[in-house]
Amino acid sequence: MRKIWILLDLVLSILLGFYINLNITSELIVYFFSGNNSVYVFIFTFFLIMQILLIFSIIRLIRNKKIDKYTFRAILVLYISIMLVLLFGRQVMETSINLNPIDLITFKNKDSFLQNILNVIFFLPIGYLIKDIEFKKAVPYCLIGVFLIELIQLVTKRGTFDINDIILNMIGIFIGYYVSKKFKLELVSK
Repeated sequence: MRKIWILLDLVLSILLGFYINLNITSELIVYFFSGNNSVYVFIFTFFLIMQILLIFSIIRLIRNKKIDKYTFRAILVLYISIMLVLLFGRQVMETSINLNPIDLITFKNKDSFLQNILNVIFFLPIGYLIKDIEFKKAVPYCLIGVFLIELIQLVTKRGTFDINDIILNMIGIFIGYYVSKKFKLELVSK
C-alpha cells in the first residue's frame, strides 16, 4: 500500500509541476532571463525537474508530517541550485548601485512589487536552516552573506548592487528564523 501512495504522490507531483511550469515558472524565466534558446531549454528543463521534486517532497511532508534526511538533503541541493540560477544565471548586463532604501516603499509597477515579494520568499528557507544558531551570531553571518551576493552580482555584471535587495533578503531570513523558532519546526526525521 505504501508503494501505491508513493506512486500516486509522484504522479500528482508531475501533473502539478507541469501545470505550474506552464502557467507560472515559464513566464518568470522569460522575464528574468534573456539569451539563446539552448539556455532557455536548459533552464526550463532544470526548473521543471526541480519543481516536480519539490512538490513531491512537500506532498510527502504533508502526508508524513516529516521528511527523511535524504529527502531533506535533496531539497537543500535543489534550493541551492535554484538560488544559484536565480542569483547568478542571468545574462551579463549593465550594472548599477542603488543605495536608496526609499525605493523599497515606492513600487514602480506590478513587476517591482513581485520582485520585492520574491526577494523575501526565496530567503525564508535560510532562516529555517540557521534556526539552531543564536540570533545575535546569525545576524552578522547572514548580513555578510547577503552583502557578498550583491557584490558578486555587481562584479560579475549579473545584477545591480541594491540596498533594497539586502533589506528584503534579510527580512526573509528573519521571518524564516522567527517562524522556525516560534513553532519549533523540525521537518527532518532523525
